[in-house]
Amino acid sequence: MAKEINTAEQFIKNLDKLKSRRANYDDVNQDITDYVLPNRGDFTETSVNGDRKDRIVYDSTAITANQNLASVIAQGLTDPNSIFFRFRAQDPIAADQEDVKRWLEKLEQKVFNIFTSAESGFPQQNHEMLLDLGGYGTSIMFIGEDEDSGRVTFQTRHLSEIWIEENANGFVDTVYRKFKYTARQAAQKWGEDSLGPKIREAIKGDPHKKFEFLHVVLPRVDYERTSSIDSSLSRFDFISLHISLDDKNIISTKGFHEQPYIVLRWVKRIGEVYGISPSWNAISDILMLNAFSEIGLKSLQKQVDPPLLMSDDGVIMPLQTFPGGVNIGGLNDDGKEMIRPLITGQNNNALAETLARLELKIEKAYFVDQFQERQGVQPLTATESTHREQNKLRLLGPTVRRIEDEYLNQAIKRVIGILNRRGELEPAPEVLLSSDGSVEFEIEYIGPLAFTQQSNQLLSYNRFFANLGTFVEIKPDVMDNFDMDKIIRHGAELSGIPLKQIKREEEVANQRQAQAMAEAEERQRANLQSGAETAATLQKSGIPVIPQ
Repeated sequence: MAKEINTAEQFIKNLDKLKSRRANYDDVNQDITDYVLPNRGDFTETSVNGDRKDRIVYDSTAITANQNLASVIAQGLTDPNSIFFRFRAQDPIAADQEDVKRWLEKLEQKVFNIFTSAESGFPQQNHEMLLDLGGYGTSIMFIGEDEDSGRVTFQTRHLSEIWIEENANGFVDTVYRKFKYTARQAAQKWGEDSLGPKIREAIKGDPHKKFEFLHVVLPRVDYERTSSIDSSLSRFDFISLHISLDDKNIISTKGFHEQPYIVLRWVKRIGEVYGISPSWNAISDILMLNAFSEIGLKSLQKQVDPPLLMSDDGVIMPLQTFPGGVNIGGLNDDGKEMIRPLITGQNNNALAETLARLELKIEKAYFVDQFQERQGVQPLTATESTHREQNKLRLLGPTVRRIEDEYLNQAIKRVIGILNRRGELEPAPEVLLSSDGSVEFEIEYIGPLAFTQQSNQLLSYNRFFANLGTFVEIKPDVMDNFDMDKIIRHGAELSGIPLKQIKREEEVANQRQAQAMAEAEERQRANLQSGAETAATLQKSGIPVIPQ
């Protein structure tokens, strides 16, 4: 049976279906844009470039709380000042081999240099990614290669222009992105010959006119079910199509070895594809706080500049309410005030209490109470500090794991794939190669948030050996049960000490052997010297010495 052709119309129909499925999300996400991320994109509204997006915001508690949460996660998981991940061989035997450790450490440094280079833009784009995560619950990053320089680039894409589908394992493997280019930009991107008649006509008459395009990236196996594929694309795992929504034609068809769109969700509800976030959980309180803040502002205005009561006769209008203004008719012949402020007698205490309660609830939704240092509190002891870090980890534990699995793991693998195809990686040790020639290793995260988990192991070591001291006093040879070198090396890794600062095992063995030989030679010299001195003393005493 002949395969049907994947046409532009079919992908446009798929996009319409995906839009329909997400309609309810978009209503909530528009509220989040309005009150939490006012400088990001719109979902159900259209704004003009340069227009202020915060005109309806009367309280910035949620905006600030979401920014703080994004900063805490970025600093805790992806600190650009030090390597925040470590590679380890999956096989335990290979993991202990020095050449494997050294090769993986070089790979770590190469990948880290990409993530922290100014050209890649990762630190800035990562912060936007995490802002969207705390806001919408779903955030997207595109990892590509600059066509001119070849460098790896990171670009956060706004959820309003993205629609997604999951595979059977719950990972996003299909992405639709709708965006706009001017006719001129489209010609620069794909060449004029690839474009449809509407865009080609605009290039000649109005090159700055904008047109809508669709970028679809889906698994190759899904594409091949309904379409034959060019042999040049069979080596790719994902097919990439650019489609003109105005001319309804496919402009380009290419391939990716990895899915270039990384999609991260804060947490998912059962049976749903898109994530929900702290902003979703707090949106009712955010809207209520904004409404009450508007009321409070109006109340304050009435108190500072109250409405006026005045007689309908005798007062000359308009009133002179500016400083030093003279109002003729403001007093009658008897000296009675004909103009007086309207005092409403509002209870501002109740309003202030309501505002404070809502602010606190919103800050708790964004974990501000856990991550913000309390003012006027005595410094924590080491134990108290550890407990606080453990509490933070418990609160964010599931989210941290999802960030690692859905985001950082995929981003690191994508970068390594690009470096490998560019020939920038040294040949891997054979023990790391799988049957298909790919390198197999695990990724561990050692940023401050992830490091809290490892610090628990260090604390266990400390407690154990502190308690062991009592037994050593009774029976010193109990220490023979432990390989102290391995314990020290493991402890150094848990503490995040770079491998290059730890001596190789053979180097330590050679150093100890040389030290033992030097000590043996020193003892021999000491013995010879002692023997010579003894012989000289005996000779002086007249006691014959028999040479040996």
